[in-house]
Amino acid sequence: MKKWIAIGTVLGLAVIPAVLEELFFRGFVQNAVSKYFPRAAAAGTALFFAALHFDIAALPGLFLMGYLL
Repeated sequence: MKKWIAIGTVLGLAVIPAVLEELFFRGFVQNAVSKYFPRAAAAGTALFFAALHFDIAALPGLFLMGYLL
């Protein structure tokens, strides 16, 4: 029984939020931005992704990760 609690905790705290974040940024934001600014869609979405994490020190790494993924 404790095994299922651990699996549920990992899914609820790590996997599901990450999947929903990707769906939001790649599925909604990048798609909407690409209609108006196709060349800047990936960079703009990556910058938005990095800024919403509210960590100035990690901003360059988050931007790069968001851009490359």
